[in-house]
Amino acid sequence: MPIPKTIQKTSAEIGKEIIAMLRAGEEVNIPGVGRLKRVDKPARPGRNPMTNEAITIAAKTVVKFSQSSKLVDALNS
Repeated sequence: MPIPKTIQKTSAEIGKEIIAMLRAGEEVNIPGVGRLKRVDKPARPGRNPMTNEAITIAAKTVVKFSQSSKLVDALNS
């Protein structure tokens, strides 16, 4: 079933706003769904599994999602 263009446009705008909030370091709470939080991971040592050579894994920023209990209950009922 195709998604109507108005919904596509609205969800794109919401996505832009969520990205802007996460870039600013804010936590995004979506009631009934969950919470998005920016996490900065530092560089860390690692190993190349093919050569067993020691390498440094670069620092990166990731998004952590914590689901709400309402979402879990809805999926498991």
